[in-house]
Amino acid sequence: MKMFLPKREQSAGQGLATVPTQIQRGQESRLQYRELIWRVKKERRFYVSARDQYAYVWQSRRFQEDLDFWKKRLGPDANVKEVDNERAVRFYLRASSDFQMFLKAITVDLVDADFYDPSEDTTPEPEV
Repeated sequence: MKMFLPKREQSAGQGLATVPTQIQRGQESRLQYRELIWRVKKERRFYVSARDQYAYVWQSRRFQEDLDFWKKRLGPDANVKEVDNERAVRFYLRASSDFQMFLKAITVDLVDADFYDPSEDTTPEPEV
């Protein structure tokens, strides 16, 4: 799997050694697509696809305040956006520190997060 960090970080010795480590540890993957998958509460929630200069993350389903959660942790370069009719979120990991922050978030901060599909929201519309 190709590294996806900017050359400046790779040359500084901070290359993403954790990707091969994640694979060796048996992290769920679809290597033909250069993709690692993480689950929350046994459901596939995060798909991380390696690109040449970054990783593309697809978050399947939403959790409360997820856009702010990722923007605060990853900053503006992550370009956090709602996608798939607001049912999912996508963002970019551009540095090894971003990847480390992502790993901490999904293995510590979000292990008990409740994910939902906004299209299945049954909250009645307020009467006007």
